[in-house]
Amino acid sequence: EIIDLRTLVPLLQAQRPGNPPLVTPDGLNLHIHHHPDWDSDILWITQFDEPTYRHLEAVFDALAIAAQVEGRIAFDERVVLYTTMFVTRSRCDAAHLHFDWLNMDNDAFTFLTPLSENGCAIDLLYEDFRGQPRTYRYRHGKGLIFGSHFHHSTAPGKADEPAVLLAFQFGTDRMD
Repeated sequence: EIIDLRTLVPLLQAQRPGNPPLVTPDGLNLHIHHHPDWDSDILWITQFDEPTYRHLEAVFDALAIAAQVEGRIAFDERVVLYTTMFVTRSRCDAAHLHFDWLNMDNDAFTFLTPLSENGCAIDLLYEDFRGQPRTYRYRHGKGLIFGSHFHHSTAPGKADEPAVLLAFQFGTDRMD
């Protein structure tokens, strides 16, 4: 049975940089990662073992996210899930623009959607095709998919408690 990931929100919001790996009451084994050089308290909380990966892969499959890109990328058998992350942050003091997939020619993607009630509290900053800064406001029930040429960052902002986003990274099964 697939768990409702929203039930994990309070546990995810309680995590801090330097915390040990987390095992949820449902048995998901999660690793906590933080970039200390970013001007943010952002955490990436990812699967830490194969059973957790498989459970989160079932969520990814149930949401049919791969179907959104199947006609846009080259693959042999199927679009595959690379990793699942819960992204938490309650503040961002300065943007850290980056690309998720360098040199992937849009054969790998990131999907983001708010998971917590306050998941829309901090926006996404990005550059449009002309290099102009733009802002994307997260919306509950809506996801954003982007590929290798998407220059983006958490937008500067603040929330009363950590906002939680669900992120899937996925793409081609051609691992060369």
